[in-house]
Amino acid sequence: MCLRPLTPAEGANRVAEAKQLAERITGANVEEKQAGLTGVVQFAEAVGQPAEPYLIPLMPEVLRALSEKDASVKEAAAKAGDAIMAGLNAVAISVAVPALLEVLLEAKSKPPTKMGALSHLSTLASSNTSEVSHCLPEIVPAVTESMTDIKKDLATLATETLVKCCGAVGNKDIEPFIPNLVRCIAQPEEVQDCVHKLAATTFVQAVDAKTLALLVPLLLRGLQERSTPIRRKACVIIDNMAKLVDSPVDALEFSNLLTPYVDKCVKEMSNPEARTMAERAAKTLAQVAADATSEGANGEDPAKADPEAIQVSLSKCVADVSGAELGADAEAALVYVAKIAASLVDVKNFDEKVWESC
Repeated sequence: MCLRPLTPAEGANRVAEAKQLAERITGANVEEKQAGLTGVVQFAEAVGQPAEPYLIPLMPEVLRALSEKDASVKEAAAKAGDAIMAGLNAVAISVAVPALLEVLLEAKSKPPTKMGALSHLSTLASSNTSEVSHCLPEIVPAVTESMTDIKKDLATLATETLVKCCGAVGNKDIEPFIPNLVRCIAQPEEVQDCVHKLAATTFVQAVDAKTLALLVPLLLRGLQERSTPIRRKACVIIDNMAKLVDSPVDALEFSNLLTPYVDKCVKEMSNPEARTMAERAAKTLAQVAADATSEGANGEDPAKADPEAIQVSLSKCVADVSGAELGADAEAALVYVAKIAASLVDVKNFDEKVWESC
């Protein structure tokens, strides 16, 4: 557990050191950048896994350093990134992944930086497929940006990485279509064929956020196709799947994303049979949203766990037990643990051994 090496009242040595390293990495000259990146490796090796709360936030700057002109800085950045990610606690992947996605979503990020982020994401997906798959709602839109990049190596790596991240979606109804679904993101001309195949599938397994992360981009494109038969089939898929979304959080997101486009199909499609199908899908989405809201009113919260609220509770518990005011290092570790706890709550993982490992 990342709090074990700290006493609650411990000062700000690690927080201060991490801040100093960040300043050096973004420094004005090569020597300063090298010193900062080398310091990251030394910090990681000396402290080990308990360094995560302080070094994971530095990952975006380390990745940006991969795009520096100086070869020695690039090499130092690669080593620093490897040091941060080496031995990452599996339950902390939900916190580490956003640090990788940050640079993928930045318009100013250069190809070496994006390829570095994708390489680390690919490695995580290989070793911790299940944990990474829970991050698919965030991963899919971020990696999609690079799948259509003009730099072929970057686009290929992005596609391969996304396929790997989808390795543990866990929905047998769509597993056979994963390669097609990923290709559709980069190749819109394949949308119609993929919609045809999915429309012929009988969905029986519960649908969760991981499954929706893959399907919603295709469905949105299908609903916006000029072809009435394709728009109708997209509505068929939505009508069948909506009834299988069992989480209030996922159900509301699913409904909110798709309803405007289904409503547009109802208004625009002149074919009576196709319009009837769209009306049915719209009605199903409305019912799903209503049921999700009702479940929330009856005690099943339709909102995601709040890391800040969890952190406040944890801080109070630690302070009550120790009788000491929390130091900056311990506070930073608690912020980190609270984010992990929130992600475990969101995926309904209450395994005691998993919680003890965070």
